[in-house]
Amino acid sequence: MKRSVIREALAGETPTPSRVVSVDFSTVEDYSADESAARVLGITQEQVTQIAVDLWGHSLTAERDKRLSEHGDKSPRELRTLRGGMTKRLSKIIRQQMEE
Repeated sequence: MKRSVIREALAGETPTPSRVVSVDFSTVEDYSADESAARVLGITQEQVTQIAVDLWGHSLTAERDKRLSEHGDKSPRELRTLRGGMTKRLSKIIRQQMEE
């Protein structure tokens, strides 16, 4: 980011549109569980994602979130615990698929 843009923002000015980059993060897919599984399994995130797509039709993260949605409303702490356990279970399935 250029200093002039930062100066404009600090001065309360709106940066000119030609200097602004807009990113819509709502369309960016989450691969956090795929990345975690990849580290544990010793393969790339792309390899984990491909195996997951072959198994479930979408990423490991999407499968984890789909299965977690069946657990209903939980506190943030409970969800964090469930996410970790679900990621481990799905990673085990990926490992079994790799060994076949």
